[in-house]
Amino acid sequence: MATTTAAYPAAPQVGFDRGTFGVKANIRIDEGSLVMIDTTAGTAEGAEPMASQRCIGWAAELADNTGGVASAVRVTVTTETASFENSTVTPVTAAMVGSSVWAESPTTVKGSAGTNPVVVGTLFGFAADGRPIIRFV
Repeated sequence: MATTTAAYPAAPQVGFDRGTFGVKANIRIDEGSLVMIDTTAGTAEGAEPMASQRCIGWAAELADNTGGVASAVRVTVTTETASFENSTVTPVTAAMVGSSVWAESPTTVKGSAGTNPVVVGTLFGFAADGRPIIRFV
């Protein structure tokens, strides 16, 4: 591929930082929680890391599908940069800025993959309260 010398500005895709997804049967996803897609069923659920999950962002609102069938309720998911709780077992550290972080729970990220690793995004820094700031990828 030829090298270009002209500037090529990034082209923000307005509206592509949010989407809606059907929620797994009998699942409640709280606002602000990490949201996973179950790759076998194609439905959204809270982050309890399993091999069949991929993180797609965080819930912009409550989605309560308790007692409902799969996709009876939809959750709005955003990929906006946000801060989350830091693991007390395998914490995210300042030395990891620019590196991947993993889901530990629906509201907590951790600094090592562990069992059933689910990458959340890239560590962008830390909020004033010490919570890791994550940029979703």
